[in-house]
Amino acid sequence: DLTVQGLLSKPHTSSGRIPTQAGLRIYIDELLPRRRLSVGMRGEFDRVLHEGAGRPSTLVRAASRQLASICCSATIGRCLPMAESKVKRLDFVTLNPDRLLAVLVFSDGEVATRPITPQHPIPEADLIRAKNYFNASWSGNRLSEIKALLRAELVHAEKERRPDAPLLRVTASAVAAAESPDDAVVVEGRTYLLEGHVESHQATSIIQALDDKQILLELLDEIASQDGPQVVFGAETQIKALKHCTVVSAPYGIEERAIGAVAIIGSVRMDYAKIVPWVAHTARTINMILHQRTQAA
Repeated sequence: DLTVQGLLSKPHTSSGRIPTQAGLRIYIDELLPRRRLSVGMRGEFDRVLHEGAGRPSTLVRAASRQLASICCSATIGRCLPMAESKVKRLDFVTLNPDRLLAVLVFSDGEVATRPITPQHPIPEADLIRAKNYFNASWSGNRLSEIKALLRAELVHAEKERRPDAPLLRVTASAVAAAESPDDAVVVEGRTYLLEGHVESHQATSIIQALDDKQILLELLDEIASQDGPQVVFGAETQIKALKHCTVVSAPYGIEERAIGAVAIIGSVRMDYAKIVPWVAHTARTINMILHQRTQAA
């Protein structure tokens, strides 16, 4: 009997039997029929992403929006991590004698700014020298690589008490900006939670989770480390707000490195046969577009 085996449960005396989490896990891992996506729908999906995606953050937002629309579900996406982006140039803007604005321009068109308060006022000529040195030395490298190289050079300069150590310190501050969860995570399809696609008590917990982008960022970064599409029940995520939900996700990356993910968050009783293939296709399409841009760069 499936009830005795813990695969079905009967919550109420008058209710029918429903699958338990263990039963759903067996169904998803071993019995789930994967629907073939129609050529027409895949073609239209890919066309919208190619036409509407300018910068990487726009690409992930467009993909999340399309996925939410097709699956009638709330969707989250992890934008390309800033550390993985290649830096085109660094500029400094003097706001006042004691405050600077560092402007990082990336090869993909993204721009990041960071206010800096140096220990002592820095002459304009020294700022020009610092940015020229940075751009000549590290333009075209990933931000994560630049941070490591700059940190090592700063340690060496301070140990030898070199006169350029203060400028290196300011430059290091310019690239040390922490990534904001608000910038890193996109959320689409909230309205589907209010249109009866999930039960009301589940919708409340999902909305609470979608409002906490720090939690979503941690979840998506964990997903990005996994291989291929994943179906994770809320209780398996250690996120209390997702207890009654399911997360269907797939990672994307560039140059065979997983760097982000897209996911649908919805009811445990969602249409897995439809949603799992669409989430996987979305990640593959992001992969393809990022690869094409890398080749063209």
